[in-house]
Formats: sequence, C-alpha cells, structure tokens
Amino acid sequence: MQNEYDKSKEIKECLIPKLKELENICVSFEIPYFVSFAVKDTDTSTQYLTKSLTPASKNVILNNDIFPRLINVTNGFETVAKKGIREIEIN
Repeated sequence: MQNEYDKSKEIKECLIPKLKELENICVSFEIPYFVSFAVKDTDTSTQYLTKSLTPASKNVILNNDIFPRLINVTNGFETVAKKGIREIEIN
C-alpha cells in the first residue's frame, strides 16, 4: 500500500474559494483557463478536480489552441508525441 494522499480538506477550505475568485476574473475578462488538482489518491484510483473555460465557449480564437488536447487527456485519451516531418530527397 502506498502513502495515503488526501487533500480534500485543504482543497475545500483553501483552494475552492481562490479558484472561484479566479474563475470570476477569467469569465469577466474572457480569459480561457484550464486547471487540474489531484484531490485524493488510493491504491485503485486518483480523484482530480478539473475546471476550465475553453476558448470556444467565449468565441476566442487562439493560434495554438491546446485546450482540446488538455481536455482529451483529462477524459482518458493517451498522448502521443508529434513526429517530425521527414524530408525525402528525390534524385
């Protein structure tokens, strides 16, 4: 059995009020954000608190919008590193 990790109390008492304040600021200025906190870990699972305001939800267009990938990982998708584009010389 691993060490017990449970930050439920700290997150509820300290982090949630600050997070709500940050969310309000981001919403009022239309600033996209993504945060994820490890709340509790057991031998069989890890509980996370994840919040986001995506660019699309505020009609914000970003040149390099990584939010869909962040959300995909949160939803269990595996990440795969980009492969470089190979240049082929034709003689």
